[in-house]
Amino acid sequence: MEDTRKKRKYRGRGNGNIKKIGKRYSVTTTVLGIRRYTTVNTIAEAEQIIRAAKEENRSWHPPMANLKMTVQEYAVTWLPTLKVKATTLASYESNLALYVLPFFGNRPISTIGCPDIRSFLSALSDNGCSEKTVKNIVSVLSKMISCAVADGICKTNPVAFVDIPRRSERFEPDRVMDENYYLFIHLIKGDKYEDLYFIALTTGMRKGELIALKWSDIDFEKREILIKHQMQLDKVNGTGKYVETTLKNAKRRTIVVSKATIERLKKMLNAQRIMEESGYLKNPEEYVFLSEDDTHLKASSIDKRFRRFILSHPELPQKMRFHDLRGSFVTHLFDLGASPKAVSAMVGHSTVGFTADFYCSPSKRTMIEAAALLDEDFRLISQNKPVRSIISSSPHVTLREPEEGKHDSNEQMRNLSDENSD
Repeated sequence: MEDTRKKRKYRGRGNGNIKKIGKRYSVTTTVLGIRRYTTVNTIAEAEQIIRAAKEENRSWHPPMANLKMTVQEYAVTWLPTLKVKATTLASYESNLALYVLPFFGNRPISTIGCPDIRSFLSALSDNGCSEKTVKNIVSVLSKMISCAVADGICKTNPVAFVDIPRRSERFEPDRVMDENYYLFIHLIKGDKYEDLYFIALTTGMRKGELIALKWSDIDFEKREILIKHQMQLDKVNGTGKYVETTLKNAKRRTIVVSKATIERLKKMLNAQRIMEESGYLKNPEEYVFLSEDDTHLKASSIDKRFRRFILSHPELPQKMRFHDLRGSFVTHLFDLGASPKAVSAMVGHSTVGFTADFYCSPSKRTMIEAAALLDEDFRLISQNKPVRSIISSSPHVTLREPEEGKHDSNEQMRNLSDENSD
């Protein structure tokens, strides 16, 4: 039986609401963030009120402020209002000082249009900036102009209407996978940074996190490492020294490590304690990885040493960086069948998708296993077996039997066909 009831017309968010109360209509609208309530006699009047409210919202414009304010003047007032990490703020200031202000500095920010943005992009390209650098620079400019729009200085943000160049090719890092994973562990034996390479490969920690790691962050009984800070160059004050900062996503994490990793750390701790008792080592900050001057390791030293190590072993991927040990850790755990959610949490990512897309490479072994699944299925098909027999004999598919009291759908179709033929 057809439903003759009148369906209620749905109104999208921001389109107002009409409700019939007795013989009259109550109209609710929101104009410039303020909710209004009106009562009218007819539905036509209610619709007219909603149309007027929508038009008022559409035609509203922030009150125009100082239209003559230059880009440089606005940048001085805009930067202190940002609530970002100190390193991020330093990066914004650097991009503005090196690229944006020399090009737009004395120009009124309200007069910047799409042609100006395209000219700026061309200038950056001519200056030899990479696609990623251009993206970072334009991102800062776009954020600043968007705030100027909200402040009533600009009408629109022209960056939103200009195509920003993207990377022509995605960077594919080199990682140690399959037999190279174990080969790498064998080749690092005896290297000056053997312990660092091993811990990086078996924990997936970032370089800055490894440098800042202290013995107090390690629970040897529970086999846990608390990762709560990282070491970075002081870009804020430009001192050239390393400072401890919060993690990349500002969230500390605790990871469980393997027995081999915890045993390696125990040997390192015992060796440091012996050297401290002998007077050959001073480590008041209790850092796990030390340099020759008894302080924490430097990122530049790690990169240079790792590069020399890779070049001295042509059997390893020659474009591999120290950071690629992190991706090698993720790929190896995925190959072993580890939970993607657990792996993502160990490396400090907020989503599993990001871990799989950017830190996991398909190894040859996994592709061979995937092809073997197809080989098994085609072997069964070549035996001219019925489809149901092939599915039931496949080790990768579980055939669900019909529940009690219910008939198989194929059986029902056959019975229906027999009835029609009769």
